[in-house]
Amino acid sequence: MKYIDIKETDAGQRLDKFLVRLLPGAGKSFLYKMLRKKNITLNGKKAEGNETVLEGDRVEVFFSDETFEKFCNPERKDEGKNDGKTDGEKSVRHTWNTENPAPSVVFENEHILILDKPAGLLSQKAKPGDISAVEFVEEYVKDKEQGFKPSVSNRLDRNTSGLILAGKTVFGQRVLSEMLKDRSLSKYYICIVRGDVKAGRTESFLEKNEATNTVKIGTSGEKTVTVYKPLAKTEDGTLLEVDLVTGKSHQIRAQMAALGHPLAGDAKYGDKAYNSVMKKKYGITHQALHAYKVVFPGDCKIKDLAGKTVKTKLPKEIGEFCKVNGIDI
Repeated sequence: MKYIDIKETDAGQRLDKFLVRLLPGAGKSFLYKMLRKKNITLNGKKAEGNETVLEGDRVEVFFSDETFEKFCNPERKDEGKNDGKTDGEKSVRHTWNTENPAPSVVFENEHILILDKPAGLLSQKAKPGDISAVEFVEEYVKDKEQGFKPSVSNRLDRNTSGLILAGKTVFGQRVLSEMLKDRSLSKYYICIVRGDVKAGRTESFLEKNEATNTVKIGTSGEKTVTVYKPLAKTEDGTLLEVDLVTGKSHQIRAQMAALGHPLAGDAKYGDKAYNSVMKKKYGITHQALHAYKVVFPGDCKIKDLAGKTVKTKLPKEIGEFCKVNGIDI
């Protein structure tokens, strides 16, 4: 028999999900069977699996040591076998190059990673052969929790650069998901737009066209909210800081275009003539949009993140715009 005491980092999740991560080799149907037979109990009582485990709870597993170890580490059954691959082939990692640019790590602690994603890199795979920020996270996190697969918590368009958050642990992933869902985590972007823009707030419904992978201002659906303020104004456009109150695909790009201030370099929502000028003067070849800052709430459950601000440097194209126009950010 094994006793597992629930720690703070495991609290708040369903019992069945905790068991799947604890015993990845067992299978869900088998775990539910063991719960029904009281071979797995919670605080000494029969459990259904849908209970929320709390810090200090005790899970009792009435398995032999050998069975428990087998379900905890199912991969060990293949240890010592030669599958025809060399050691080098077994540990093949993705190649990061100009076609697949690697993100850089801006911040890291026990539970989360914050990455600076370059333009051109997908946040998540669009098709099986793709390489994305998810693969980088999986490779980077070496000491993985049993049964947990590290992944990103937010996404950016392929050609939007900037901060992506990723959970290294179950606890980290859950905290990030909660903050993104309740919008207590503030996300700020910098972009270059056409025209002279004053500070403002825009609210609208966005309707997606799956065929063209674009969105437009509509009359139904979930309301999106964007707050923006100018950081600098030039003859070639305004440098804006955008507070993404909600977070929908193409939200900033579509809303600013609808206001008559499309982003520089934006092929889907922008102005071709304006894009041509900005490409020639500043080398802007894609939407000039960068997720440059996140601010964590003061009551963040990950203690060293409470009230913390994390920023990243500007990408080359926006940096060139600032340099030429004497803008200091």
